[in-house]
Amino acid sequence: MSSLSLLSIPAKAAAVRSQSMPPDMILLNLNSGYYYSTNPVGAAVWACCDGLQSVRAIISEVAAAFGVPAEEVQGDILDFLTDMAGEGLLRV
Repeated sequence: MSSLSLLSIPAKAAAVRSQSMPPDMILLNLNSGYYYSTNPVGAAVWACCDGLQSVRAIISEVAAAFGVPAEEVQGDILDFLTDMAGEGLLRV
């Protein structure tokens, strides 16, 4: 799977169920049967994947929420979103 761009607009896949377990998030891909667990940053990224925001907007929102520069987290969030899309958790 190729990586997403800053202009991509990710949305949660229909076959994914999520459950908040503060501060983390548990995800279940109904198609594969695999469970995934995120840390607090991953949970914040997941919450932003509403199909309305670009990757750039998600990075800005998460960076602001955690009080870090967007440039500092951009690569990690792009990688995380790319991995999530590759696992079928997101559609772009």
